[in-house]
Amino acid sequence: MHPFLSQITAGVCIRIFELAQHHHFATSYPLFRRHPQHQGEYKKHPNNMGGVDETKTGEEEKQKSTTPLDYIVIKEGEAEILMHTKNEVFYNKTQVNLLLIITRFWQIPRLIAVLSRVNNRDMSIAVLRTFISKRKDEHEALLSKRKKKMLKVSEDNDSRLKAPSESTMTDGKCNGECEEMPQDESYGTCEEPEKTPEGKEQGELMPPRVLEALSASGLRALRYAREIEGIGQVVALDNDKASVEACRRNIKFNGSVASEKVESNLADARVYMLTHPKEFDVIDLDPYGSPSVFLDSAVQSIADGGMLMCTATDMAVLCGGNGEVCYSKISYCLPQIQSHANRYKRFIVPVLSVQMDFYVRVFVRIYTSASAMKNTPLKLSYVYQCIGCDSFHLQPLARTVSKTTSVRYLPGFGPVVPQKCSDCGKKYNMGGPIWSAPIHDQDWVTSILADVKSMKERYPAFNRISAVLTTISEELPDVPLFLSLHNLCGTLKCTSPSAVVFRSAVINAGYRISGTHVNPLGLKSDAPMDVIWDIMRCWVKNHPVKAQPPEQAGSVILAKEPQIQVNFAQSVASLSKARAKKVARTNTTGVVGYVPRLEFPECGEETKTGEEEKQKSTPPSDLNDYIVIKEGEAEILMHTKNEVFYNKTQVNNRDMSIAVLRTFISKRKEEHEAVLSKRKKKVLKVSEDNDSGLEAPIESTMPNGKSNGECEEMPQDESNGTCQEPVKTPDDKGRGALKPPRVLEALSASGLRALRYAREIEGIGQVVALDNDKASVEACRRNIKFNGSVASEKVESNLADARVYMLTHPKEFEVVDLDPYGSPSVFLDSAVQSIADGGLLMCTATDMAVLCGGNGEVCYSKYGSYPLRGKYCHEMALRVLLACIESHANRYKRYIVPVLSVQMDFYVRVFVRIYTSASAMKNTPLKLSYVYQCIGCDSFHLQPLARTVSKNTSIRYLPGFGPAVTQECSDCGKKYNMGGPIWSAPIHDQDWVTSILADIKSMKERYPAFNRISAVLTTISEELPDVPLFLSLHNLCGTLKCTSPSAVVFRSAVINAGYRISGTHVNPLGLKSDAPMDVIWDIMRCWVKNHPVKAQPPEQAGSVILAKEPQIQVNFARAVASLSKAQAKKVARFLPNPERHWGPKLRAGRTITSKHASLLGPETVNEILNNDEEQGEEPEAKRKKTQDSTSVI
Repeated sequence: MHPFLSQITAGVCIRIFELAQHHHFATSYPLFRRHPQHQGEYKKHPNNMGGVDETKTGEEEKQKSTTPLDYIVIKEGEAEILMHTKNEVFYNKTQVNLLLIITRFWQIPRLIAVLSRVNNRDMSIAVLRTFISKRKDEHEALLSKRKKKMLKVSEDNDSRLKAPSESTMTDGKCNGECEEMPQDESYGTCEEPEKTPEGKEQGELMPPRVLEALSASGLRALRYAREIEGIGQVVALDNDKASVEACRRNIKFNGSVASEKVESNLADARVYMLTHPKEFDVIDLDPYGSPSVFLDSAVQSIADGGMLMCTATDMAVLCGGNGEVCYSKISYCLPQIQSHANRYKRFIVPVLSVQMDFYVRVFVRIYTSASAMKNTPLKLSYVYQCIGCDSFHLQPLARTVSKTTSVRYLPGFGPVVPQKCSDCGKKYNMGGPIWSAPIHDQDWVTSILADVKSMKERYPAFNRISAVLTTISEELPDVPLFLSLHNLCGTLKCTSPSAVVFRSAVINAGYRISGTHVNPLGLKSDAPMDVIWDIMRCWVKNHPVKAQPPEQAGSVILAKEPQIQVNFAQSVASLSKARAKKVARTNTTGVVGYVPRLEFPECGEETKTGEEEKQKSTPPSDLNDYIVIKEGEAEILMHTKNEVFYNKTQVNNRDMSIAVLRTFISKRKEEHEAVLSKRKKKVLKVSEDNDSGLEAPIESTMPNGKSNGECEEMPQDESNGTCQEPVKTPDDKGRGALKPPRVLEALSASGLRALRYAREIEGIGQVVALDNDKASVEACRRNIKFNGSVASEKVESNLADARVYMLTHPKEFEVVDLDPYGSPSVFLDSAVQSIADGGLLMCTATDMAVLCGGNGEVCYSKYGSYPLRGKYCHEMALRVLLACIESHANRYKRYIVPVLSVQMDFYVRVFVRIYTSASAMKNTPLKLSYVYQCIGCDSFHLQPLARTVSKNTSIRYLPGFGPAVTQECSDCGKKYNMGGPIWSAPIHDQDWVTSILADIKSMKERYPAFNRISAVLTTISEELPDVPLFLSLHNLCGTLKCTSPSAVVFRSAVINAGYRISGTHVNPLGLKSDAPMDVIWDIMRCWVKNHPVKAQPPEQAGSVILAKEPQIQVNFARAVASLSKAQAKKVARFLPNPERHWGPKLRAGRTITSKHASLLGPETVNEILNNDEEQGEEPEAKRKKTQDSTSVI
């Protein structure tokens, strides 16, 4: 095939396409040649349009006008752009030859890929027109509703006011004038129009503002401005100078309308959107590849009810070609956007989702509602796909239980399929979660299609987008995924029925069926898979096939008899309206294939959000208003009004962080020395090879006068010896010197943590303390000055949004500390980018009610994982947080290595190192697992997210086999709840734990919380590192209603059975073991035989378990290893809280009550407790209960 120029609409638009991929080239460099039919379409650059718009974002040098012959004019719709013949804006020079296909006579410009997106732009314009119309209708409906409400209030006022008509009030005003009514009366108040982001008053609707985040030449922005009526300002962003210059040139070239409406800025789109929250009604994301790195900022920048238009072109990843990479980017498009929106209490409503050419594009509206956000897990499902017959089944992520007027969210029941396919007997692959709710709004689709048809001459790609929309309008909206008729027949090795015949059979069986815009051979149906296979069995009876091997999936399916009577008579609805009218539904592009535009190199200056004014450190005016708090070697001044947050309980947190940081500095130094040693050996080996390879007399000179062996003068292209400079690293300019690690405390408050790091840790570098609260920054600077010269030299306090600061300082810090009040999820995306390779991220999460399953739907919204409520919930919280951090790191080809993960007091804290490696990142799904937990006996089982298959030297990543359990519990017969995914790899590095513990013991006087953190680390050092989650001995006995064996007896039974067992730092009653659940229950059955229990109802889980006979002989004799070393030495492992009310404190600025008086020290606590006893505020029973809960374990 040859390339051609196709005139979609005469004199309006030119679409340029690519040649066949298998064509033989004559040359590698493209030359543009006009088609004789289109001599007038490409115009040369006018003389008066050279150069760049002089309006700059900074002090930029004015560009000279370029030669007119350097440009050609491309027209699309009503917009025109100037394309440079060198194509500086769109392509990377090193990639030109990869995409351009040239023949002997036909040549095409390098802008082909961008112009091939005409379908994308036309579809976006159609959706935007409908959005403006719908937005106006919604606004008018709101005004009408408000007007009716005000009329009703006015009528109520008139009926309640009793006064003679035409008489006057005592103040001279007419009866019924609202202005003079009492403002505190409930029956009539003067209300001003409601303020909204859309306009100053509810009666005014401002035109929608549009942000094109990745503008390149600005063609899309120009078309929006020139073709869409009622559009507001269009802001076009790009971080490439050449692109911004081209965009400004094109704005000027398109006249006054474009100049008034379109604004082009040189900026990082992520930072720009993050610093403009809820300012845009429409955001358009059309990146090269995956949009995942932009979504977190985009969902914050959209106003309520606004529209996000998002494209993803990494189809090889999204379609399963690289499943492990897809998971690293939070699989699939709609769930990905929803997960980002949920972190900010927002949710999405899809209005249109299309797959065209080489990309997918979704159009979603975004709203804010904490209650509606909780429905997210109900819209998602896991997918089980048979590896034999490709049958698929969906399992909802969550379910709801209604109780009176409240709704409770619970994990979804699972698995929904047996362990082997009921149709062909093969195993299942498990994928997802995917968006299983409707992906289109049919009302919107109808409106968009009507608009497109009414203005067909204004859409260059009318044929293609109308064909796609027509097919979408006939899809079944509530049926996720689709069948392929050819695939069904391929499994059975039979001839294929026509689509009409198959559709008729499904309809005659009482089910619905439709086509899909994604695949012309695809069929959506709500018929279950057993009905589908029954139809195919009946078809094969009438159209016999050759005998196949009995083990093949098709043979197994055909061996079964159909369970229904199938009628193949043609049904009236077997043809859709479009098919019946022979309307085109799958319009081909007319070319071999579109190709995405090449990624231009990232360059440009760092864009700053503005100059922040430096706050002067002012000493406290009255020291009586402050108290001095000393912790470790740092002291801070705390205001009695609690203006700045401080929590004494976090001393454990800070001490643990200091201990880990000391070990990090030591390990980092050892790693650096190991690299230097390895490098030195390599250099010596190269030097020896040089000496042995050079044949010349000793003390003789080379022709150039240098002595033999002097590397400096050797040819640099010789393989036997080259002069190499030290490798550049983020740590330093050369490998010879290791700079002290820079630390960023993202949420500093009073600065106590930063001050302790600076004063107590040897070898620490600069410590940057951030906060976005002025009072906190002032307090931090005051405390820095109060702590003397060491603190003043090392600690720097800035007033800044931590997310923006970290985003604009990529890989600049070796340590980032996140210790927010609540969830850290909104900071993680920026934090993983700010850490240097091999750096340390220290992260705290205090929202334990969410992480431990109290609000599972909120946990999924924030962390992307559904928690289960079990005795192991606190360890699961750690693993959920680790999985969340990993998912954020993976978007930037990075991965985490946990070194320590602890649950203390009221929070969890993890310490992870972050590295960059695209290949190692692919292992992420192997480190994650789903969790099945029985609702009867609390038995749990893990199912890995993925698996690997080795072939020769390559490794292939595949979805994990599933389900790992039967549909009902094999122990008690109850159903399973399904949660996750969680981090199932080790959460500690035992070498690090040993080093940290040794460091703490050697400097115990420098740790205020030595007893607590040493106890926690001692327990962690004895944990089984490769066993996720744990059992609770009391829970097992509670299920069987029996007395509990001692921990030593139970441990001994497990060890004697040939398995390992240990404790856990999370729960003093928890036991980690690699013994399977059937062995655990056999041990308990043997225990109950020796310690009988009362008879229980036969349907209870315990009765079902005890009704079975044990399969192993259990030995309860005491084993040597039944006590850990710490237990044998009677080392304290679980300590009580040091005082009452030991837990989370009030946010800064709130009133300190008696419950939170621990902020002011022990004396104040005792004083308030004495007052409580005198006034009888706290009953004796409640006080006794509190004291009992803090007893020694």
